[in-house]
Parts: sequence; C-alpha cells; structure tokens
Amino acid sequence: AVATATYNAGRFEQAKGLFSDLLLRFGRDLERGERTQALFRLGLASSKLGDGNAAVRSLAEASDLDPNDSKVLDALADAYGQQGKWEEVVKIKRKRIDATPDADRYDQFVELGELFASKVNDKTRAAKAFLSALEIRPEHVFVEDGLVDPVISIEWMAQAVGALVGIFDRSRDQPIRPGYLMAIPAASFALSCGHNYLTA
Repeated sequence: AVATATYNAGRFEQAKGLFSDLLLRFGRDLERGERTQALFRLGLASSKLGDGNAAVRSLAEASDLDPNDSKVLDALADAYGQQGKWEEVVKIKRKRIDATPDADRYDQFVELGELFASKVNDKTRAAKAFLSALEIRPEHVFVEDGLVDPVISIEWMAQAVGALVGIFDRSRDQPIRPGYLMAIPAASFALSCGHNYLTA
C-alpha cells in the first residue's frame, strides 16, 4: 500500500525502491495477482525514470504471470516503443489483440495498422491490419476527418491501394474475405476524392 501510494504521488525513484524491496523480500510469498501488480508498478516507475531495460524486464515478467492483463501489455508495448524496438511492440500489440474479445478488436487493429505505417514502414502489413479492422466494422470506410493519429498520407494511401491489389492477386485461388473486396474500392475512392487520412 505504501509503495503504491508513493507511486501515485509521483515519487517514482522512491516507489521503484519500495517495489524492488517488496519483491526481493516477499516475492515468493505474494499471491500471483499481487506479484503481477508489484512488477507492473515497478515497470511503470522504471519507465518514468527512463530506465527502459528495467521497465521491460519487470513488465515482461508481469505479462508472463498474467498474459491477458491489458494494462500490463499496453505498458510493455510503450516501454518497447520508448526504446524504438518497433517489432517488439508489434508482438505485444498482437498479444493485446489476442487478449481482446473479437467484437472489441477494431481499435486494436487500427492502432496496429498505424504502427506498421508510421514506425515499421511496412505498407503491406499495415493494409492487412486496416483490413482486419474493416472486417470487424464493415460499415466504417475512409472518411475525411482524422480519428486517432493522422499519420496516413495521400502518398501512403496510394501505396496501400497497390498493396491491397497485390493481396487480392495473390489470393485469386483462395476465398476472398469481404473486407478485402470492400477495401480496394474504398481506398481508391478516398484517394480520388483527395481525402488526406485513412481513418475509421
């Protein structure tokens, strides 16, 4: 309780010491949930102090204890992002999607698509992520106003159209999911209308 209160008060250096001491002295005696939360807070404190390696270690261990804890996964993705390890962020984002109910995965796929587009610079994987989002909410298409982070430019959208067509061509001998069929004309329409961003 003292360690948590210290963290909540913004005294991150002291909180890191308290959580480290707690885990060192009583870690084996803590319940699984208590140990997970202690590691989670230790990771957050380390991240606040700029100690990325320590943050990743603690948060990765917390994630191993509770693979479905969305807050832990989000914090671990952020910690990898601070280090610029974008493929590791991708792995954690995928775990986050797996831990999310199917109907609630739309936002997660949009975030993954933006990550591929803006940080990984992989238009094909970005297109697939956006298509997965579109399949969850097929009524959502490309519109003019930005939604989360306006990182998808006209130039990138032109590349995305090409990637979508490529996916379609490679899948000629396989059943095509409805989202793929919808996305190519939607992207082309957005491009032809001069829309600046790919959004939901």
